[in-house]
Amino acid sequence: MTNLSSALVSSILGMSSSQTAEDALQSMRTALNKSNKAHNQAEMAAIINGQSLFFDKSLSFDNTTSCADCHIPRLGFSDGLTHPISRNRALTSSPKTPSLLDVGRRKGPYFWNGRAVNLIAQAFWPLYQQQELGASPQSLQKFGGSQKVAHDLASYVASITTSIAPWDYFLQGNVQILSYQEKLGARVFFERAKCQNCHTGPEFSGHKLESLNYQNLSPRLFKNEEISYSGDIEFSSSFNRETRRIKSIPISLRNLALKTGPYGRFGGHITLEAKLKSHPFETEDKSNLTNEDRLNLISFLLISLRSANNL
Repeated sequence: MTNLSSALVSSILGMSSSQTAEDALQSMRTALNKSNKAHNQAEMAAIINGQSLFFDKSLSFDNTTSCADCHIPRLGFSDGLTHPISRNRALTSSPKTPSLLDVGRRKGPYFWNGRAVNLIAQAFWPLYQQQELGASPQSLQKFGGSQKVAHDLASYVASITTSIAPWDYFLQGNVQILSYQEKLGARVFFERAKCQNCHTGPEFSGHKLESLNYQNLSPRLFKNEEISYSGDIEFSSSFNRETRRIKSIPISLRNLALKTGPYGRFGGHITLEAKLKSHPFETEDKSNLTNEDRLNLISFLLISLRSANNL
C-alpha cells in the first residue's frame, strides 16, 4: 500500500501549504486536549456546585431540609432508618432511603421502581416532591434554574465513588486475598444461590425490574406518595392480602458494610442474616441454604465486596 501524498493529506486535514501532516495532526491533538480540559473544568465546577447544593437547606421550600438530611455521608449516604423522614420530620411509608455510594458507576434505571432513566432525572424527583424538598421552578431560579440544579446535583452524586475491593484483586489473580470463608461465600453466591442472576456485573446490581414477595407492608404505601409514580410496578390483585408481589430494581451489593442497616427494600430486617433468611421467600428461591451457607455468604458480601477506603 502506498502512502498518501502530502497534498492529499493536507487537503483532508485542512492544512496550509506551509504545514506538514504532523503539524496538522499536532494542531488537532492540541485542540482536542483544550476541549477535553475545558470539559473537565466545567464538570469539576458542576461537581463542586452540586456538592454545595447537596448540603444546602435553602434548596428546600421552607429552608429546613437538604439532600444530606436523608443521604448522610457517615451512613453510606443513606439514613439508617426503616423508612425515610419527610420534610416535616414525619416518618413516611416510602421504601428505605437508598445509598448513593457508587451510583454513578451503574447504568440505571434508578429508584426502587426504575422511574428515572438517568441521574439528572433522578435529581428532579426529590427536588419537587412535597414530602422531600418541595421546591419549584421559581424557587430554583436563584440557584441558576432547575436544569442546572439537577445537572450539578447529578454530577456530584456521580462523583461519590469508592475504591477497589478485595474481590477485584481476586479477579486480577490475587487468590490469597480472600479468606477460606469468603471463597465459600463466593461459591454460595455464584453457584448455590445464583445471586448474580439479579445482582449482576461489576457493581453486583440490577438493571431491570424483578418481582419479589413482601409481607406486612404498610397499607399507606399503596395509597399515599409512592402510588403516584408506580405505574411500572406490579401489585397483587388485592391490597388486602398479607403478601404482595412487587417489582423493584435489585440494589448494588457492593459496600453493604458501609451502607448500614436495616436491610431490604422496605427496611424490614435489622441484620443482614435476617434479610438472607427471608430472601428465599421473597425470590421464591429453592436453594435451601444452611446457616453455615448464610454465614459464608455474609462474609463474602461484607468483606470481599468492601472497598479499602471509608467515607
